[in-house]
Amino acid sequence: LSRQLPLWFAQMEHSVKDGDNSNAFEAKDTMALTLTRQDAAIKKQVPIKSIVIPTTSGFLGVSPGHEYKVSKLLPGPIEIEYTNDSKETFVSSGGFAHINSNMQVDINCAECIPI
Repeated sequence: LSRQLPLWFAQMEHSVKDGDNSNAFEAKDTMALTLTRQDAAIKKQVPIKSIVIPTTSGFLGVSPGHEYKVSKLLPGPIEIEYTNDSKETFVSSGGFAHINSNMQVDINCAECIPI
């Protein structure tokens, strides 16, 4: 007894074009950070190694490969580790963080100052 697959089944393999996944499991070591406040962009697409942000569920550490997430930020410190191992801390009055699965972190704050 032999079965043949429907024609649409064979076409499914070539119908989804979501991006180049040829390196889907390649380890990434940097992310791009965009940090803005209501009146200015503080950082634009700056390469970073990791970031720690204060969220409603506690402090959230984000490093390359983190899952997609949108979080409300609480007032507190934002700790950034750059690719050259230097660190910088900002204090935020709250806002939102958008962590993309394509290695980008966008943080929008009402107020944000370096300390």
